[in-house]
Amino acid sequence: MRKLIFLLSILAVVAAVALLPACKQCNKPVENATTDSLAIPQLEAMNAEIEKDSLNPYLYYKRAQLFEANSDYKSAATDMFIALNLDSLRPEFYLYAAELFKKTGELQRGLTLVQKAIGTDSTNTSFYVKAAEMAYIDTTLNGNYRIALDY
Repeated sequence: MRKLIFLLSILAVVAAVALLPACKQCNKPVENATTDSLAIPQLEAMNAEIEKDSLNPYLYYKRAQLFEANSDYKSAATDMFIALNLDSLRPEFYLYAAELFKKTGELQRGLTLVQKAIGTDSTNTSFYVKAAEMAYIDTTLNGNYRIALDY
């Protein structure tokens, strides 16, 4: 049974790596959305923190959450793209960015990010569940139900 689980996890990682170049848009940053951050004091404070420490990925992650709370998903996704460029080893960053892309309707980009999360931690079953969910929702994928079941 362990060998089967190990083999399936290896196949999932190989499939994830094989599918990464398939999405040409996945490595492009999201277009910056315009948000008046002066109207939101928390965003203003977060912007000041980012000015002080612009290489801290967690600050962009926190600001993305503020943007999401204000329904500005494009700006949130942009911040997550920056956070991932600064620290690409955090699977929670990939999952959060994927969730944001799901909200913006860019499911293929989201699925690619979930696959990268699986690549960073292939033992976490919640990543596979999220990948299955996104594949199931994405009707542009050929055989999306089969892909979802495979996850």
